[in-house]
Amino acid sequence: MFSFLRSNKVSKSDQSSSDNDTTSQISSWRESLSLTRSKLGKRISQVFGTSTSFDDDMFEELETILLTSDVGISATTVLLENTKRAVKKNKLSTVDEVKAILKSEMLSMVQPMSGELSERGGNPYVILVAGVNGAGKTTTIGKLTKQFTEANKRVATCCGRYISRGC
Repeated sequence: MFSFLRSNKVSKSDQSSSDNDTTSQISSWRESLSLTRSKLGKRISQVFGTSTSFDDDMFEELETILLTSDVGISATTVLLENTKRAVKKNKLSTVDEVKAILKSEMLSMVQPMSGELSERGGNPYVILVAGVNGAGKTTTIGKLTKQFTEANKRVATCCGRYISRGC
């Protein structure tokens, strides 16, 4: 979901003040999120821009876009089920109405996670990342690692794997 692939070197003046570090990091995350948002938004707008009335084929296109944009299977399922439910309940049929519902559902999903990552005291500071294959764990770990190293933090990563056989 976050894109940190561009080069963002932390200047010496930013390193001197933790307030500047925090502000710089927040700005970097916002910029990265805006790039992701614009790419995802353009693809979704293309689906909604194809006609004035909404049909089931467009839900399939939306599903493909969300999944290929690393939104995740469960999040995509929840978004589309909630959107379909609202469309049916309110008897919506225009593209603009469905787009507004989808936007509302997306915002309600990410709102609880919109706070800053707060580091707790103590060493080591551990972040556990778990999930199914293809959910974006490795990408997220890489992005977090880059952010922490740019903030002059020491980072160590390790991995483990559990394979259940015969359930």
